Amino acid sequence: MARLFTIFFLVIWMPVCSLVAQNIKIQKLKFGSSTSSEMAPFYKDSVLYFSSNKKNSWVVSYYDQNKESLYHIYQVNLLSDSSFSKPSPFMLEKVSPFNTGSIYISKDGKECYVTKNHFDTYKEALRGKNNEFMGIYSSYKSATGWDKAVGMPFNSLRDYNTGQPTFTPDGNTMFFVSDTRYGQGKCDIFYSEKKNGTWTDAQNLGKVINTVGNEVFPYFHPSGKLFFASDGYNGKGGLDIYYSVKGVDGWSTPLAYDDDINSEGNDFGFYLSEDETWGVFASNRNGPNDKLYRFDKVVPTFDSCRVQIEDSFCYTLFEDGPYKSDQKNLVYKWSFGDGVTGQGDTIDHCFPGPGSFHIKLDVYDLLTKVELFTVAEYDVDIKRSQQIYIKAKKTVKVNELVTLDVSQSFLGDFVPKDYYWQLGDGSSQKGITIQHVFKEKGTYLVSCGAVSSDKPQQKMCSSVEIIVTE
Repeated sequence: MARLFTIFFLVIWMPVCSLVAQNIKIQKLKFGSSTSSEMAPFYKDSVLYFSSNKKNSWVVSYYDQNKESLYHIYQVNLLSDSSFSKPSPFMLEKVSPFNTGSIYISKDGKECYVTKNHFDTYKEALRGKNNEFMGIYSSYKSATGWDKAVGMPFNSLRDYNTGQPTFTPDGNTMFFVSDTRYGQGKCDIFYSEKKNGTWTDAQNLGKVINTVGNEVFPYFHPSGKLFFASDGYNGKGGLDIYYSVKGVDGWSTPLAYDDDINSEGNDFGFYLSEDETWGVFASNRNGPNDKLYRFDKVVPTFDSCRVQIEDSFCYTLFEDGPYKSDQKNLVYKWSFGDGVTGQGDTIDHCFPGPGSFHIKLDVYDLLTKVELFTVAEYDVDIKRSQQIYIKAKKTVKVNELVTLDVSQSFLGDFVPKDYYWQLGDGSSQKGITIQHVFKEKGTYLVSCGAVSSDKPQQKMCSSVEIIVTE
């Protein structure tokens, strides 16, 4: 990865990874030259912003102490055919005239936050004054443009870096990255809350998220998922993209986002559309420079989802053979092959689960306690209903972290390629196990479908209702 924080990352070139995925279409965005790097995408109001060290006649070319081109923010418009326009500089002379590593623009468009060097003149940069570190700066938009940037209270001019801010939808919680020595590892994710117009002291997000490695480029999605890149979770290689959801009991254990997106290279700087159908991320999978990639989910449709069947394995057994006895001491004795016995012409029995059971029916003498003879004997195979089985709590609370799992499905000879979820609130996910937080009370129809890996025309889908209370 390129040098945004000079001590954050070691750039490692990785083997080329195919961009042709089974369930996601991945396309390299050609915004720069073969020698430039692009990263840190941010999308707002049909405009994609990103940081790049590409040369441009509109921008004066400065270099850092290592003779590397400085980064600036560029913008492209999303066109009606889903393509992007040509890049143009996003002018921030008063905000960040030199190295700008990332940008975030508030919901109302009146405030922006950038990751930038602490110096504001090239002479300072050449003298080496405070040019080793970067920080988070904010600027308000006035009638004449963006005002001069003001640093966050938790920045440090000489001890550590801060950067890559992202915010909750209400703008009152900021997540960001820092390599302060007081963290869990090399680089951690921190947060600060805005109270009475003032940002609180930075707090580490904790060991559930942060590892002894690097956690960088956080992105808070409107669904409540916090995406970030990490090299501390034994992923596919380098930095991989993960997400966590905060419930009433805290942050969930991070899950890798998608096996089609994470590669053997560094994958980071993630953006996902609000409907979760497309997004942009940075990667050096084709090495050695970082490039932006767009992905579009290829989600199969399921015409109908069967309501999930809850197997009970309970049966009524009866004997209607020719043998009849008028002796009260003689009864039918059932042996169900699961260690349980019973008596009577007709009997109800619940087997412990699926399996093969040997059923035996004897005539039994209650006085002598002897089995006189066997009336019937046979094997019974009890099977689960062939279906995708969704394991989840049926009633949950608003903002409660819900784990949904289909690993206990019984599919017969149906081999799924992937599992696709619709959560009933407009969001979707993919995977055997997912996590979700419902933001409003109500009854949600949750479905999970799969397509056969060898016969694409074959599909299977199940649905359950989940009740969300306050």
